[in-house]
Amino acid sequence: MNEAKGVIFDMDGVLADNHFEQRAAWKKVVAEAGLGELTPEHFNMYAGRRNEEIFAGLSQGKLSKEKIDEFSQKKEIYYRKLATNSLMPVEGLVRFLLHLKEKGYKMAIATSAPPENVELILNKFRISDIFSSIFDAKDVVNGKPHPEIYQRAAMSLNLDPKDCYVFEDSRSGIKSAKAAGCKVCAPLTGLTKQEALEEKPDLIIENFEDARLYEMF
Repeated sequence: MNEAKGVIFDMDGVLADNHFEQRAAWKKVVAEAGLGELTPEHFNMYAGRRNEEIFAGLSQGKLSKEKIDEFSQKKEIYYRKLATNSLMPVEGLVRFLLHLKEKGYKMAIATSAPPENVELILNKFRISDIFSSIFDAKDVVNGKPHPEIYQRAAMSLNLDPKDCYVFEDSRSGIKSAKAAGCKVCAPLTGLTKQEALEEKPDLIIENFEDARLYEMF
């Protein structure tokens, strides 16, 4: 068993097995914006960050704020259109969430996604009643890897970050959670094992079927 009292989940790649849909939407909108072709290195670098930061980085300051807002909205429309019918939870997720709820853990979501995407996933997986609080891209000033979102998520559970375990699948997300003082488990949905090891999470799992989770929580 660990000493955590709360569990905080990232969403894309952690709750939802949706990297295919996310990458397809990004490739389409980046091509429309005339920003070239996205590489695996781009996805690795920008995963977990907010749309405006990604577009600013890809365009190197060439896109206005208005254009960034326009393309950000387009990207999410493309994503939701792709994801509505194909979206699936990461393997073992729902069973693990119900286990945590039964054990009395406080739970929250901390994601860089917009609220419409959060609603889509919660409703589709029927897990809306699991979480005590939800923080999305509109709720924080500083996006990941800044620790703000995990600090605020822990605070919303009336817990110190050190008493929270975070599930994160991106470099920026792991950095954010560690900087907040949380322990981190990295599902290998967004990173290779070597990439995850480089970020030094407390635990690495393939998915939520890992038996160690039921020994820890």
